Amino acid sequence: MPPSFGIPGSPEALLAILALIPLLIAWFLGLFGSRPEPSVRFAIGNPLAEHLTHEAQHLVTDPIIHVARTSRSDELRTLALGLRHMPVEKAAPLLRHFMGSQDPELSLFSQSTLQQGREKLQTLFNQLRTHAEPHDPRIAASFLETGLRLASPSLMTPDERTSHLKHLSRRAHEHITSSPPTPRLVTACIRVFLAIGDHDHALALLQKLPIDSELQRSLNLPVQMAVHSRQITRDLLTSPSHAQNLPRD
Repeated sequence: MPPSFGIPGSPEALLAILALIPLLIAWFLGLFGSRPEPSVRFAIGNPLAEHLTHEAQHLVTDPIIHVARTSRSDELRTLALGLRHMPVEKAAPLLRHFMGSQDPELSLFSQSTLQQGREKLQTLFNQLRTHAEPHDPRIAASFLETGLRLASPSLMTPDERTSHLKHLSRRAHEHITSSPPTPRLVTACIRVFLAIGDHDHALALLQKLPIDSELQRSLNLPVQMAVHSRQITRDLLTSPSHAQNLPRD
């Protein structure tokens, strides 16, 4: 006869008691749960300026693509309505996603918002291109900056973007020689040259920016990385191992 360990009752009752022990432990631990963490908040403004008021905002932790896929139709309409106030090149991917929605109102509104935003940007670009003072550094910089916005992959096809960037590159070469090289104009030209892959001119213009300035620091890393990537590509193409792998006639 097996030992009973001093617990009265049948073996079935003993098994029932043993099965209840984990449930009792889990229930007991639930009574002493961890303290909830406070919601994350951040302040907008300059924290060093004590005389200014700072408005605390809740931090959004859900990615926008998650919101777009899980929200209700009325919530998506509100989100699409807010996209009108964003730069069209940044709002375009989400607007294109909404254009495929089963909600006809959301789809039509997104299509209209994207079309109007692109047309407005194109109109501004054409006005700057035919401006009466094209050699004014402010007009030239605005023209190149608007052209770069219009050259966003979300607004142009690859072929259109290539042709558009070539046009911007030619105009950048013209403006940098015929207009006063202000920091804003030099920065716009550097960004154009980086976009089209003209790393040598971008590196040369980088030296014209004030040393240790915010513009120089923000552009130094992308220019150096572009030059370094091009050098790596050249080294790979000229390496003996790459030459051996080339097809032979």
